[in-house]
This record gives sequence, structure tokens and C-alpha cells, in this order.
Amino acid sequence: MIIPDQDVEVRWSGSNRKYLESKGYEFTAINEYVLVKVEDLSYGSAARVSVQCDYCGSIYTMKYGAFNRIHGSNKVCCTKCWKTVHRSHDIEMVKNLFLSRGYTPLFSEYNGARVPLQYRCSKHPDKEQAMSYDNLSRGKGCRFCYFESNTGPNHPSWKGGGRSEYVKVIRTSADMKSWKLAVFHRDDFTCVRCGVRGGRLNAHHILPFHKHKELRLDINNGATLCWECHSSAKHNSFHHIYGHKNVTLEDFTEFLATTKQEIPEQPQ
Repeated sequence: MIIPDQDVEVRWSGSNRKYLESKGYEFTAINEYVLVKVEDLSYGSAARVSVQCDYCGSIYTMKYGAFNRIHGSNKVCCTKCWKTVHRSHDIEMVKNLFLSRGYTPLFSEYNGARVPLQYRCSKHPDKEQAMSYDNLSRGKGCRFCYFESNTGPNHPSWKGGGRSEYVKVIRTSADMKSWKLAVFHRDDFTCVRCGVRGGRLNAHHILPFHKHKELRLDINNGATLCWECHSSAKHNSFHHIYGHKNVTLEDFTEFLATTKQEIPEQPQ
């Protein structure tokens, strides 16, 4: 079980700022730490929390999101007990778990929790699949069912269809290429944050491309950033700190505040 009434250190970031503020925590600065009650953590939080093994009683730490995904309502098992507990299951118990999930077991032997076992899903009887008891007990299941429940209208980010292709056409259009070149020329092909000139440059939309259609080709809504200052793959870049959704003009201004570069004219 998870140890109750514990406070966990969480580092402020662009992706958790609004969530934590909605829970009543006061923002200090990006990358600074704040103590958060365990019950206030988001479901998939990467913060490490203390949990107690339900078999031997030992206390250890693990990521909160991993705890929710792996254990949920199941018993918590430490690494020392894991092998003993999961190898002790008899084949009938394992088969019953498959049957309870709507899967027809095709195996006649059980040699350990991590050994793939053949089965058929009742919704896809023509597909023979394999999965270990370990993965099944962690909540994984038929990959075909997963694809069906997470594509098209069933996906939580579904926008009505055709959007991805539509956006791709816009981003590769002649007008967009002209807009990027105009932004680069205005900023003299220089990153407005770190001052690096030339190289791998990006024309950054100050107010998000997907939310402000009317500003997509507005040069005042653009700013030149080098790849290191722009890409979410680089530590302390704009998108690494603030993410891609719900970013604001204030976020961009704050991002540039630590440099001496002149902030380009902003959209009204």
C-alpha cells in the first residue's frame, strides 16, 4: 500500500504548473521544488513516493504514476518478493485470470510470470497473441482492442477527423514558408533568446499555432529561436519548460527575461 500523509518533492514545470496551482499551491519558479501532499499528485506523476510491500512489510520508493499503473487495487509487491509471489501461481490460477479478461488460454504449461503465454481475445478470435502473466496482471491486454479504443473518435485528443493532414498542408504551404523567412529576416537570422546567429533556426509561434488561427501568418506572432532554445528535446528550452499547449505571451516574455536580447514586437 502507499504510505498515507506523506509530502513529496515535486519540481515546478510548464506541464504541471496549472494543475498544482488548481490544487492551491503557490508557484515560485520553474525547476524549483515544492512539497505536495501525495493525494494531490496527478495520476501519472513521476514523483517518487513511499510504499509498503503487502507481503514482507518493507518500505521502498517508486514513481507515483508507476504505482497507479502497475498496482492500482492489486497488492503491492517489492522486488524481493516479486519473483517468489509470481512464480507460486499455479496454471489454473493463471488461466482463470486470462478467462476473467475475456481471453481464451491456449497454453498448457506455466513457467514463470515473464514467460509469454498464447491466447485468443474473444473480440478477435482469428488473432493468436502472446502475453506474460506479469503484463496481464499489470493491466495490459489485447493490442487490437487497444488500437480500436485509442484511434479515431475513441482517442481523447480526437478533433473530428482530417485535422492532422490539414495542419500538415498549412505548415508546408508556400505562405508558411514565406512567413518563416520573414521572421528570420526581421530577426537577422539570430535567436532572440541566446543571440546565436545562423545554424539550425526555428520560427516560433508566440501564441500557439493550433489555438490562434488568425495569427498563424502574422509576423508579429513569430520569433526566431535556435533549436537548443526551442525544441522540447533540449533541457531548459521553451517547449521543455512550458510544453506545447496553453502557452501564453507571459510565458514567452518570462522565457526571454533572463537574456539581454530585445523581445520582438508582440501581437495585441
